[in-house]
Amino acid sequence: DREGRLESINRSGLDGLGFPEAELTSKRFVALWPKPARAIAGNAVALVMEGERCSFEADYIRPDGRSITYYVVLNPITDRKGGTAGFAGIWTDVTDIRHAEGMLAIEKERLSVTLRSICDGVIATDTHGNITLLNSVAEQLTGQSEAESKGKPLDEVFNIVHEVTGEKAPNPVEQVLKAGDTVELANHTALISADG
Repeated sequence: DREGRLESINRSGLDGLGFPEAELTSKRFVALWPKPARAIAGNAVALVMEGERCSFEADYIRPDGRSITYYVVLNPITDRKGGTAGFAGIWTDVTDIRHAEGMLAIEKERLSVTLRSICDGVIATDTHGNITLLNSVAEQLTGQSEAESKGKPLDEVFNIVHEVTGEKAPNPVEQVLKAGDTVELANHTALISADG
């Protein structure tokens, strides 16, 4: 309603919130949230009551103590005069998604630390063959820093030629992306560093 009180909640919403409907009806939407999220929810209600669609993400604490991260979208409901009569909300449980994102970030950091600490030169690229990482050994071998190399095509930094003929060697990343398999550099391949 106009005061931000709950009028009805579907079964899925009730199950997620962990309260019976009788306890939730007429309770203010903002009061559902724990203190850290109340300001966010309050700002969202203020915006939606001005007729703006809005969304936010916040942690909700169920009566059983379990924490759930909800992504909430609030849509204004207009009355016959075009004013805001209240709002409808859709809540999506994104707890598992946020947990997976956190675990992925940890794994990415571990991988980065591992690649950077290998004693061989390591250059990583994206699927387009543009550099995303150079470890310190690769920086020394190519004569270029990771900062200046990031985003460049591999062959601009990893300049390899046949050591006898001086002919440009095939780009190994292009070969890997085409073949989908491991590719080794040919014998007599030389790397020309940035200083020649």
